[in-house]
Amino acid sequence: MTRSLTFLPWLRRGISVGLASADPGGASPIDRLAPVDVWVDVDGTRVSADARVRPPDHARAIDPAQIVRRVPGPGAVNVETGYWPLIEFISPDLCWALTPVAPEPQTNRLRPWIVLICVPTTEAELIQSDTTEPPSLVVDAAFLPSLSQSALWAHVQSALGAELGTDAAEVAAATREAADTSPGTVISRLLCPVTLEPDTQYRAAVVNAFHPDGDQLQPAWSGSGQVTLTVFDTWTFSTGQASSFQDLVSLLGPVDDLDLDLGLRSVDVSKLGPIEPWSPGSRVSATFAGPLVDPNLDATDDPDQDAAVVDAIVPFLDQGSQRVVLDADAPDPIVTPPLYGSFVADEHAVPKKGWMREVNTVLRHRMAAGLGADIVRVHQERFMAAAWRQAGQIREARRALNAMRLQAEIARTWKARTDRLDPDAHATVARAQYSTLRVGNGRPARHALRGSGIPTGLHSPALARLSRPGSRMSRSLLRRFPPPPRPDDKPSTERHPTWRQAVGAMLATSDRRRQVRFATGDAPPGALLTDGRLAIRLGVGTANRGSGARRPWRDQNDVLDLGEVVGAARAVSPQTSTLQRAQARVPGLDTLVVPSAAGGDEVPTRISLGPDIDEALMWSLLDRSVDLVMPGASAVPNNSVRLVRSNAEFVAAFLAGANHEMARELLWREYPADLSHTVFRRFWDRRDGRPDVHPMLDWPASDSLGEVGAAAGEAVVVLARGEVFRHYPKVIVMLRAPDGALSLPTFAGELPNAMRFYGFDVRDADALFEDDWSVVFDEPLTEPRFGPVPDVGGASTPSTLDGSRNSAHVAGLAYQRPFRQEFPVSALLEPDE
Repeated sequence: MTRSLTFLPWLRRGISVGLASADPGGASPIDRLAPVDVWVDVDGTRVSADARVRPPDHARAIDPAQIVRRVPGPGAVNVETGYWPLIEFISPDLCWALTPVAPEPQTNRLRPWIVLICVPTTEAELIQSDTTEPPSLVVDAAFLPSLSQSALWAHVQSALGAELGTDAAEVAAATREAADTSPGTVISRLLCPVTLEPDTQYRAAVVNAFHPDGDQLQPAWSGSGQVTLTVFDTWTFSTGQASSFQDLVSLLGPVDDLDLDLGLRSVDVSKLGPIEPWSPGSRVSATFAGPLVDPNLDATDDPDQDAAVVDAIVPFLDQGSQRVVLDADAPDPIVTPPLYGSFVADEHAVPKKGWMREVNTVLRHRMAAGLGADIVRVHQERFMAAAWRQAGQIREARRALNAMRLQAEIARTWKARTDRLDPDAHATVARAQYSTLRVGNGRPARHALRGSGIPTGLHSPALARLSRPGSRMSRSLLRRFPPPPRPDDKPSTERHPTWRQAVGAMLATSDRRRQVRFATGDAPPGALLTDGRLAIRLGVGTANRGSGARRPWRDQNDVLDLGEVVGAARAVSPQTSTLQRAQARVPGLDTLVVPSAAGGDEVPTRISLGPDIDEALMWSLLDRSVDLVMPGASAVPNNSVRLVRSNAEFVAAFLAGANHEMARELLWREYPADLSHTVFRRFWDRRDGRPDVHPMLDWPASDSLGEVGAAAGEAVVVLARGEVFRHYPKVIVMLRAPDGALSLPTFAGELPNAMRFYGFDVRDADALFEDDWSVVFDEPLTEPRFGPVPDVGGASTPSTLDGSRNSAHVAGLAYQRPFRQEFPVSALLEPDE
């Protein structure tokens, strides 16, 4: 067990602690009405009175909520015969609450007022009452245990363990405190020391241990003869042939017949349909190797046979490469069998070497791939439902990309219009964009514009709106400031001055205290700048402030090259900026999209993701046939253990076929994803969920099928069949290293006929035979169980114990600790010589 348990012979709480009359022991009668000394201490004065505890024959029922566990469970079948029936109560003092005596002083034994019995259903009659009275059980006392030992079959269990001391009084006090403060840590238990017979139906019942006889309580039965007992709880169960876990696991042993072709199966390939690699009428067979195979067996077929298949199938498969894209002028395509891996490798003909050639031309690998494809065809609706559930996320991503593409198109149109503006107009229209552009000193252009001597309103949208062509201000300025002559001395056709001319003239004539000049060199105020450079000279003077104070102006000459800023703005690509912003918001987006057909900096609109179905396909294959997972498994004898290995080539070929068929289904259903995506990566049902293969896009084209399959790891597998798995389906199987370290299996599975397999990731399988490795079978950790143990007198059950022993000693002796069985690896399978 994972926790430390302590057993106590009895526990009392409440008024029963004050009982003074000692239990005479054995089957002796006791007083029915037990006196209790009740007293009250008031200011040092004790006032006492006589009281009596209700006798046990007054009890009519036990609250079902008090029952924690029954073993065997109600209605259980094929129960092991090597354990005792038991029942547990949540109240640790329930078994002795109505016993009207104190414990024996010498032995510390205390008889419970209820006992657990177990008799064959054919020997007992249950009588249900039509009133509020409890049911009764009529049984021959010869089938019941002796009540002289009833004090040995009830005890207290505490989970405090090492927290308890050795002093009996301290242990009892700590246990009572835990029972009050931590319910469930201390329980009471009744055992029934009966030897169960195989293939028998039994009735277990909690019954009264005493019956009233005047002022005394007599044992409820003795000797033989029919007795009627009050029943407080009852249930039935049936036994099987099994005895105990130890007996069952001890039956396991190595397979004697080492010539079993486990994992291999001969398949008739005389007729391969449209291809005929051998002469008509020939009887040809190929070897199918499943996912679990014997490590000493070789699945390779005759090289001449393999060559004949390659010569026949390669030209046939290559015919499908004539038309792989939609072309109305191309001839109709030739329909051929599937070319597994074509979506991933973007190959439409059989390559000269590598895993793709093997999975398509080697018969055992093509059979494995065909099984994977067939599993997808059978479960296509379920797989597509899972894919469409994930497609919602893909659709959202595509919607976001389309929104970004629309944004980029709008920005490109807007940029084309602003690029035609002169620098001053560009500074007004695209002023917000300047916050992301940098000038020579590294500052944002907008900050440089605001920090220079240029009036901030000069490039404001408000001023541009007021001075737009046709406005009242523009017409007024046209009359006051006619357009300048054209450089080629031709008559001007401009009807309005530019807003720059108008504002320059206004600033040059409006504020005498702030003299502003637009100049190139020594140009007079109001001169136009043709190179895009704006020079502002601020004369020495003062400016009025709201408080009347005056602030001196410093002489300064701030020059901002608008041409450089506008040039940087015109060099920005809206498509590139939009894509960069999307990649910043969605990390890794650049690896998840399909490039746009337009190329360049176009924003893509298609996600290259595909659905990920995290399902171990081994179970779907097992549903088809156990011989597809482990060919020859039916020949494994009962109660045997054998060491096999996982077949990485089969796993890789199977998943290649499954992913190829899933890609075809996604294409047919117009699923919005990349067809080269690896949908299935798991074959074994690993505890950690680790995939069995890498994504198929990462499979090197030149690697063999075995190399790409073993890249994620191979496994040594323990194959076992036995009756122990029928009774203990959760048996724990581990691998013990020479240094004593224990390893749990990374994957496991159940086969028909009480067969199990357990896979362990061991890189060097040969080391298992060379060193001292063992396969360990552990009894599953359950709640405590109890059974027969040798007594000091040699009896199979402690019916006559030493007088110094009590029910706590019996519980410690009868407690069945988990059993462990080990088999050396060298005994399970000898390495190939």
